[in-house]
Amino acid sequence: MANKIKNILFSATRQWNPGDEFILFGCENIIRSLGVEFNSVLFNRNPEVRPLKAYLNPFRKNVKSKFLSSEKLNAFLRLGFKDNSFKDDTDPSFIDYAVFAGSPEFDSPRLKSMYLAIKEKNIPCAFLGIGSKPSSKDKDVLSVIQNAAVFTVRAPSLLSPAAPGAVYMPCPALFSTGVSCEKEVKEVKKIALAFAVSSDMTPASNGINPKIYVYQSEFFNAVINKFKTAQVCIVCHYIDELPYAHKLFGGRQIFYSYDAAAYKEIYKQFDLVISPRVHAVGMCASLGIPGMVIAHDWRGETADGFLGEKISLDTPAEDALKAVEKLAARAAQKSLNLAAHKRETLLKYQNLLGPFFKK
Repeated sequence: MANKIKNILFSATRQWNPGDEFILFGCENIIRSLGVEFNSVLFNRNPEVRPLKAYLNPFRKNVKSKFLSSEKLNAFLRLGFKDNSFKDDTDPSFIDYAVFAGSPEFDSPRLKSMYLAIKEKNIPCAFLGIGSKPSSKDKDVLSVIQNAAVFTVRAPSLLSPAAPGAVYMPCPALFSTGVSCEKEVKEVKKIALAFAVSSDMTPASNGINPKIYVYQSEFFNAVINKFKTAQVCIVCHYIDELPYAHKLFGGRQIFYSYDAAAYKEIYKQFDLVISPRVHAVGMCASLGIPGMVIAHDWRGETADGFLGEKISLDTPAEDALKAVEKLAARAAQKSLNLAAHKRETLLKYQNLLGPFFKK
């Protein structure tokens, strides 16, 4: 008889934050490297699909009443749940494991029904690459966190007694494109500037601090002017960023896709990436491509796990350009270091997760 294919419930977002999906890809690749055959079941935290307090809305269940199936009512009350993901009334009996794919949002009310399902069925649970300290006061949520078999954070400063046995590990996005590097950078011929807009420009997207936006835009233009011999391109992760990117950098090649998986091929053509999007640097690190993060909040520390260089709003423009030049000069060695770093980190993840999945 063939071995049973496991069903793993992953907490992540789909069609909201590509960085979340990069982390999910990494978690899946790490688990596959253990020889585990599994189906990926998604608990979709996308706020368009699952508003913050949606679990309180009884009309989100799979309603069948003719009255409640009214399209006019549906437009206002968000009746039912049509997304192809785990629902509040899905029977969790078929789930073998639950994995929270790293995010600052891992214990918010948006995930309440996932926590309840884990607790109800006593589902073995792992938290991988968590990006913030626990903040929930909910007893059900805290019970699951405190009883988790594995809990890793993606920055040493996030270690917290609220998660017993928590350990620091580089973010799983380091494995978003696979468990080995697919590219060895020899020299920097093509540079990606992964662009972000400020939160006050497009509230619908994950915007950055307005001051960082100004710094980023000026710095990107300085990089373009400095690296005349390299091809410098713009990469956007959000549809909301495209209009602004075309206004600021219309003469450049601008890359975007609605599909997070497409960024593997987008970034693979580059030799260096610079961005305030830490997980743009993460996916490039997974490929073997060196990166630099414009650190704008606590998430900047995540870049250390990608061997990423960091600058900030306090870094003078001249010093920031020199840092890029130094990184470009060391790109070949940095690429080799990333390959070794991935091998070492994968072994640590396998040693940590092997016993969990063997159970």
